[in-house]
Amino acid sequence: MSDSPKYVLGIDGGATKSSCLVADLKGAVVGSFIGPASNPYTVKEFDQVLRTLIQDALRSTNVSQLRLVGACLGLAGAGMKEDQQRIRRMVFEILHDLEKEGSIAEFVNDVEDVHNIIVCGDMVTALLANVEEMEGVIVISGTGSIAYGQNANGETARSGGWGKYLSEEGSGLYIGQRALKAVAQAHDGRGQTTPLVNAIIKEFGADSMDNFLLLARKKEIENRDIASLARIVNDIAQAGDEVSQSILKDAGYELSRCVMAVTERLNLKSGFTLVIAGGVLTNIDMVRNSMRAYLQEKIVPGTVVFPSRDGAYGALKVAKITYERHNKE
Repeated sequence: MSDSPKYVLGIDGGATKSSCLVADLKGAVVGSFIGPASNPYTVKEFDQVLRTLIQDALRSTNVSQLRLVGACLGLAGAGMKEDQQRIRRMVFEILHDLEKEGSIAEFVNDVEDVHNIIVCGDMVTALLANVEEMEGVIVISGTGSIAYGQNANGETARSGGWGKYLSEEGSGLYIGQRALKAVAQAHDGRGQTTPLVNAIIKEFGADSMDNFLLLARKKEIENRDIASLARIVNDIAQAGDEVSQSILKDAGYELSRCVMAVTERLNLKSGFTLVIAGGVLTNIDMVRNSMRAYLQEKIVPGTVVFPSRDGAYGALKVAKITYERHNKE
């Protein structure tokens, strides 16, 4: 069995869905499974979701004598070391249980300790899935926002992504909050008149500004509902509204600051790959163009790309490198 092919497992666990891949050390994928969200903070019975992902991906391989030697999980909401350690132990136990049960034909768990299991934020694996080398920066703007990077020396840095009370600048949440404030300011006479007022009143199902304000004060509006207002802001900005355009351009500026904070800490000035991801950056040209315009004053990325591969491919890359590092002998 010691000479049999070795395999690694990679998971990309997002807020809406998760994917799990199994591949050999040359990168050839032999098994896969798509499952539900696996954010450890928000998903109930997270351990069971994780077990199902791993089990069904391993079962899909049809590989005789599948020898698993490493795993990496890139999970939304798993950026803190305490959470990573807890999840590593969880995966370690899941793998040993699956081998003991014998429910997967000829599966051999050769992950001897938790050091061959890596848990990281999903921005790490999303970046590594979409760069050729282990160097680059990713900026993500969806409901929330974050910038993350890694240089050729293996040093890493992040900026943003600390939650709605501390950051998320440039995100859909930021745009939606700015839009709501613009509506209130226009109503009070503290801000410019804007078509956002009627559009947002209609979006929330109110029949007047007074009813909308009453609704907003009495009801906790979900983050996703606030972030979804970015679509309305974009539509109205496209029609020429200066308030909406200002909000989107400011979002781009804030994202550029996140990227520059990362590149400065990693001493990346030019030649690196910048990955642009998330619904706001991929779908709202004004935000993306604003961000790039501000960045051009300071840094010159070698290439700017949209994600073309699932984060699970980045997780496979990390699992392989980790195994090889621990087994140089």
